[in-house]
Amino acid sequence: MIDQPRPLGTVLVVDDNPHNLGVVSECLDAAKFEVLIAKSGESALEKVTYVLPDIILLDVMMPGIDGFETCQRLKKERATANIPIVFMTALADTESKVKAFQLGAADYVTKPFQEAEIIARVKTHLKLHKAIQNVQTTNKILADKIYEQAVIEDQLRATLKELKTTQSKLIQSEKLSGLGKMIGGIAHEMNNPLTFIEGNLPPLTQYVNELSQALKVYQKLDFTLPQQSQEQLDAIDLEFVLQDIPSILRSIEVGTTRLAGIVKGLQNFAHLDQATKKSINIHEALDHTLFMLNYRLQFSPSRAAINLHKNYQFKPKTIECYPKLINQTFFQLLTNAIDAIDEKAEASQDVITPKITITTQQQQNCLHVNISDNGIGISPENYPHIFDPFFTTKLAGHGIGLGLSNVHQTIERHQGTIQCQSILHQGTTFEIILPLKQEE
Repeated sequence: MIDQPRPLGTVLVVDDNPHNLGVVSECLDAAKFEVLIAKSGESALEKVTYVLPDIILLDVMMPGIDGFETCQRLKKERATANIPIVFMTALADTESKVKAFQLGAADYVTKPFQEAEIIARVKTHLKLHKAIQNVQTTNKILADKIYEQAVIEDQLRATLKELKTTQSKLIQSEKLSGLGKMIGGIAHEMNNPLTFIEGNLPPLTQYVNELSQALKVYQKLDFTLPQQSQEQLDAIDLEFVLQDIPSILRSIEVGTTRLAGIVKGLQNFAHLDQATKKSINIHEALDHTLFMLNYRLQFSPSRAAINLHKNYQFKPKTIECYPKLINQTFFQLLTNAIDAIDEKAEASQDVITPKITITTQQQQNCLHVNISDNGIGISPENYPHIFDPFFTTKLAGHGIGLGLSNVHQTIERHQGTIQCQSILHQGTTFEIILPLKQEE
């Protein structure tokens, strides 16, 4: 069997004149084109719904809808909008030609026409149409590749950002862990001599009291000391020493108690690296954090000591949470509050009364913790970005912009929310809302 050559293309010829249809069809068939025919505009519109030609030869003057209307309808449909249309008509006036091209026709041939001319025009427009299709296909492929490349680049940027964030968090976590170990070691070393002092203070007090009583009894005895011994006693002012020793012992006891509190505070802060979820006293967690920041609350060259107002109204006091993360959150927010007050004090010539207020309360089934300051505040253009990773308004070396981002993630991990209200040059309030019953 001999394979039939593939046709050069499919041509739809639309003309109400049977003679014209026959002549055009025969010459196109002889030129190896597949030919479809339609005797009206309506018939042509129906035919293209199930067979799409490569090119359409269209008469203008036909009964029913004319060629211009047929062309207009074909160009409105997405499936046929790009098919080249060549008008074949006896209308040779300029107005008709202009109208044809305005409707989207590819060419315009006036009758009578030469068969060779029709074949040549059909071949030319088919080549142009295929070339345009190839360009469009290539453009689409390039556009798809560009889009895929853009998606890959976006993914790489997101991955790089995530890696950078993770790396910084690991560094920060390692620093906190190292700080906790160091403080824990210091607290342990301090606790040993403290225990020794606390253990020996009661018997020392007892011995001193007994010696004092013995000296008082000895002073009542009726005898005369040698002159040199008496001079030595007079030089040390024995009466004053006996009166002052109890005060010294009480001072040592007070100092020992204070030192024991400091060691306990250090030990509590050293346990911030405990990441297991457990029940803690939220007020003690706040107090431990304030203890670690106490030195920053004191008087500085640029401002007075910060007034601290604690309004603890949360009655249950305890909450189930990750102690490490919650303590880090309080530490970050209180540090930011102190920084904001310092920045305002350094930028202003006016004497301000620095103040930080911490409020805890229960509303419905949630714990609300508010930390407010009367510091520099947040400028409106920075406000939308305060929880963004690596966003910071601090000078180089004073922060990498992960503090509030970590705070936001910590609160989300506890299924809570954090809100911020700030007025530039007046102050900022952060409100943490934590559900008292969290889903596992």
